[in-house]
Amino acid sequence: MDVLYYPGCTLKDHASSYDTSARKAAEALGVRLLEMENWTCCGTTMPLTTRLIAGLVAPARTLIEARSAGFTELLTLCSFCYNVLKRTNHAIATDDEAKRRINAYLADEYKREGKAWQDYEAEIDVVHFLQLIRDEIGFDEVRARTRRPLAGLKVAPYYGCLLLRPHNEVGFDDPERPQVLENLLEALGCEVVDFPHKVECCGSYLGLSSPDVAIETSFAIIQSAQNAGANTLALACPLCAYNLDARQAAMHTRLTPFPELPIVYFTELMALALSPEPTPVSWDRHTIDPQPLLRSVQLV
Repeated sequence: MDVLYYPGCTLKDHASSYDTSARKAAEALGVRLLEMENWTCCGTTMPLTTRLIAGLVAPARTLIEARSAGFTELLTLCSFCYNVLKRTNHAIATDDEAKRRINAYLADEYKREGKAWQDYEAEIDVVHFLQLIRDEIGFDEVRARTRRPLAGLKVAPYYGCLLLRPHNEVGFDDPERPQVLENLLEALGCEVVDFPHKVECCGSYLGLSSPDVAIETSFAIIQSAQNAGANTLALACPLCAYNLDARQAAMHTRLTPFPELPIVYFTELMALALSPEPTPVSWDRHTIDPQPLLRSVQLV
């Protein structure tokens, strides 16, 4: 299976382990991620109104370039990228005024550059890697291809805000009681630990503007996961990873000391379980090193 892949900016820098582990996991499942050419930033955040089309131009251009590459599906991993691309596509599909203005803006740009133009009619289906696994590969296939069951890992599945909300524009799972990540982790052999903060916000960009707020909200998530019995937490968002992983030292200083909790991307667990390589993942991007835990349960 060949899938057109949009990595986004952060996965080429601070979250490179998310990108590399996803490629290894996809390869083990018989999926080839074809990185789209000349991709640009998605814009990171969705405008509060579709009347502000300047904020929709970058993601719309990405969708048009995906169509030009001959695909009907575009896959991404970052929750921010997924949210922006999916909601932009939804706006074009459901808001005639937004579609007209976006197409008019980009048509002028393409014509100035001498490129062929055809109005975009929301032909691209934006999918998250979790959605592809659930709907096109299947959890039974993941289970069958698992070489190294992740027994001993008690994993709290964390979704955060943007992966599932707003549900009418984005969600491919229940926004309050999702199961896709739980089902994947079970297929990999993990013990899934349900916890009440799995769809709560980590603080997002408040980590920059109001770091104390982000530290408190992220601490509440970690504490909730540990109280439920988790020894690690799996997620799908680079910003969530930063707030929950890199901020743990600040949590110890400003709040209450607690046992360190390794924070990992779900794709890293997939690569570890599916890959024939003994060490398919580099853990050097993590502030809290997961390797002592993994060694304790004989997974590395």
